[in-house]
Amino acid sequence: MHIGSNPDDGTTLDADALPGMIERIRQAGYGFTRLDALVG
Repeated sequence: MHIGSNPDDGTTLDADALPGMIERIRQAGYGFTRLDALVG
């Protein structure tokens, strides 16, 4: 995801959407881990 703002209107839609996306992903039964935990 890109963090930043739209130079035209200053919105930060990607960053604003992220918490809701994470919640829905977790509700669907998925989780998150760090890459170094997988590669070890």
